[in-house]
Amino acid sequence: MKDKYSVYSDFDVRKHKKHFTDYLEVIIHPDGSVHYAVPSHSGYMTAYICRRDRITPRQLEKRCPKAYYFDYMT
Repeated sequence: MKDKYSVYSDFDVRKHKKHFTDYLEVIIHPDGSVHYAVPSHSGYMTAYICRRDRITPRQLEKRCPKAYYFDYMT
């Protein structure tokens, strides 16, 4: 039986290779730590930036220049 390991676990490259094939959605933090991008890359980054800057998602949206409204993640 495989270990209980999922995208909600702390990232472990050895366990990841054992449990997943052709799948790797992660975010690498500035300190080098790796985290699964749950619920998605954009959702994870929105939550991360809001926590880091102590702002709401709406405040983050307002920071986005109009030129990038249709390419928010840029």
